[in-house]
Amino acid sequence: MNYLTLILLVMLCFVIVEMLCGRYDKVCKQVYDLAFVTLVVMVGAKYMLGPDVANYFPHYNTLPHLDSLFSQLGYLQFEPGFNLYCSVLKTMGVSFWGMTLMVTLIYYAAVYLLFRRLTAHRTLALFALILLDYNLVLYEYRQCLAVAFFIFAYLLLEKRRYVAGAVCVLVCVLMHKSSVFVCMATVLFMMFWQFELDKKAYITLALLLCSMLVLPMSSLGDVVVRSLPLNDTIKDSLSLHLAMGSKVQIVFPIYFLAIVCLAYYSNFAEKDKRWHWMMWLCVAAIVTLYQYWFLLNRLRSFVLPFLLVYMQSEMAQSERKKDHLPAQLFAVVFMLYAAVFTYSSNQTPSYAKSKTNRVSTVFELNKHSQVELQERQMKEAILFWEHDFVYTQKEEAK
Repeated sequence: MNYLTLILLVMLCFVIVEMLCGRYDKVCKQVYDLAFVTLVVMVGAKYMLGPDVANYFPHYNTLPHLDSLFSQLGYLQFEPGFNLYCSVLKTMGVSFWGMTLMVTLIYYAAVYLLFRRLTAHRTLALFALILLDYNLVLYEYRQCLAVAFFIFAYLLLEKRRYVAGAVCVLVCVLMHKSSVFVCMATVLFMMFWQFELDKKAYITLALLLCSMLVLPMSSLGDVVVRSLPLNDTIKDSLSLHLAMGSKVQIVFPIYFLAIVCLAYYSNFAEKDKRWHWMMWLCVAAIVTLYQYWFLLNRLRSFVLPFLLVYMQSEMAQSERKKDHLPAQLFAVVFMLYAAVFTYSSNQTPSYAKSKTNRVSTVFELNKHSQVELQERQMKEAILFWEHDFVYTQKEEAK
């Protein structure tokens, strides 16, 4: 079985229990706590899962210890923050799996602090986070750390702990190059938070999202990227992300109904004007980049936890909260999407040869040696890049 499918099935069970016990706040809190611990254990237990270990595992094994790291820092494969993080752990004798476990713990510590703002449906929000952003916690170690410190930075800066917040921003930027653009955009747009918003602003986004179904895929993005003052590596990475796009996506109804709910339930309170403005910008970014799903997935990871908190908060505090129809429609469609996605996640494409996403956990060390598991997962990861990825690239080029 695909490991993602197993995680989603387990979390779906917790969501169903939460829905059945919705009137009992204490029970719902206990369900959430149990679901959170279960998710952290399942994600943390993954052992060299996914295709990206083809790069991460050799990098960790060949990375110099801390005493000789800085003389080679400029010549290493990944960002300096991630290299330093790995080097510190390696110097301490931590295994590759231990390193990935620390990534999981740091990320979910940030999510736990942020989700304390949720007043209801916390298990559903947790399920939505893994459903829509599974790539981040299962495969993307560098960006996962970047997102975690981005959340930490926001929480600290909100409490006016500027020095600690600035340190987290610096760590975030040094962990993954995508965070540079996110942090710069956040600072830039916060300077213009005085703009007034109303329901029409979200209706405009809903209409724009619908237009994305018919608008032709534009090559303008690649032209803009090539003209930016960036090094060739970053340009190539951005161009690769822009090259992968689609007009019709199964997630479209989720985006559309979420925007409709925000238009219907949002209060736009004067005291939270900046918060409303930033969340609207996050939704606007998702709409604008809708067709470029591969690039959007990278940027969405930074804003999704905040949007989940914002949407639940707006619906809970709305003057129309007793009008359940839009919320119920969204919930039904979301659960249908979850069911379809969970089923499809366990289906292997006919062209695929790699089994890099099958269940692989640290508990298998009871039956297999560490070397056997590492060789098995590396073999599958390399096969993915040499065959499966090449095949999909050729199909995209057609």
